[in-house]
Amino acid sequence: MESNSEPYNTIFYFLLSGENPELAIFEFQSVFDVLRKDQFKKFAMNISRDKRIIELTLNINTQELNTLKFIESFLNRVTQVHVCFKRSLNVDFVRYGIKSLSDLYRQVNESELYIQNPEKSFGIIIKRIGLPKGLLKDKSVALELSKYLGTRIQTIFPQKKVNLRNPDERFLGVISEQGFWFGVLIGSSLRHKVRQRTAHKRPFFHPSSMNPILQRTMINLAALKKNDLMLDPFCGSGGGLMEAARMGIRSIGIEIDKKILWGAFQNLKSFEYSKITSLIHGDALKICISKGSISGVVTDPPYGTAASTKGMSLSVLIIRFFKEISPILLSNQRVVLAVPATLEIEEQVSEILQASVYKFYQYVHRSLTRKILVFVKK
Repeated sequence: MESNSEPYNTIFYFLLSGENPELAIFEFQSVFDVLRKDQFKKFAMNISRDKRIIELTLNINTQELNTLKFIESFLNRVTQVHVCFKRSLNVDFVRYGIKSLSDLYRQVNESELYIQNPEKSFGIIIKRIGLPKGLLKDKSVALELSKYLGTRIQTIFPQKKVNLRNPDERFLGVISEQGFWFGVLIGSSLRHKVRQRTAHKRPFFHPSSMNPILQRTMINLAALKKNDLMLDPFCGSGGGLMEAARMGIRSIGIEIDKKILWGAFQNLKSFEYSKITSLIHGDALKICISKGSISGVVTDPPYGTAASTKGMSLSVLIIRFFKEISPILLSNQRVVLAVPATLEIEEQVSEILQASVYKFYQYVHRSLTRKILVFVKK
């Protein structure tokens, strides 16, 4: 029996990585669009001034949707998000001219805390983000704020007990120069686990391998769904293919170097990802794939001292590849690739693909800054 209850708004906060806020926002939007499908036709997405918090308002009918399950699947995909917490209260420092903790306390609306479960034990964690200015200069601000909020919660609900080690309910607060966000912790992303999947732990290691967090981020930027088919024409030792398989995305990897291709096979086989992944010994400039058979392209072409382009300049290699791939791509499909920041190919590739382009920069080390390019075919 269907419920006739009206949908209501629920607000979630997402703390983004501070390494590259623009990249984090684009990944968030891409994954949200892929996973929500038709579930959330009405929603609002607001980004904080410092680009570290995304406020997501969902129009929900709890009889029809398992929202927490959606949030869990979302956190299991993204890499540029740290945590998600459900809104209890928010104070905009700019709007209210907050200069001190006393100013902040005056803006705390205790009625917003009544939505919490009065029976569960709880613990509070406050995170400071951003540069240490104003309130953030005071190293004790997080401790003082957690004490104040804990006292207010227990004043409203005397039966609630503090349990810092293993609480039933965890509250998270994030404070920056822009504001304060507070609510019940829903969950963390897999970012920490992904970071541990370093290339040197694989059976076959190649020094040019990209770190798994960025590989997974690039796949997310391509807006690929489970069971979609991804093409990696310069697959190397297979790190990107492995991350795609972890997300249930099928893939085809092409590699011209037999030794590296064998290494990719060993890596995929050892982690049992070969079942939904195909490897081809071939040339990325001679692709025999029919139009519409792939869902998107994600790749990290060879560059740097440990990589080889077989005597061809990187710019020529990439341009020739895009001329090869353009006829088989459909409208709105994406091509995501990483290149050195000094390589200027965006305008030429956009013309070849008839695509819009988005770019993001990532510092690797003193001699290399990457440029992540996302082309969306029109």
